[in-house]
Amino acid sequence: MLSVNNFISFLVVTGFFVGVIFAIAKLTDPVEMLIAVVFITSIFYIISLAGAAFFIKSVKYKPRY
Repeated sequence: MLSVNNFISFLVVTGFFVGVIFAIAKLTDPVEMLIAVVFITSIFYIISLAGAAFFIKSVKYKPRY
């Protein structure tokens, strides 16, 4: 099972690369590229935190021992 920390890390890294691809494809100014990458990465981070919080709240943990 995927741990919550790994889930958050995976989505943050995915958001970073999506931001980089978007910035390279659409923008020409380096400052705008940096702002876009930080903004898109933070959006993915917020989405991952919301998803992890929903998962922790809604799924009942049953230890195996």
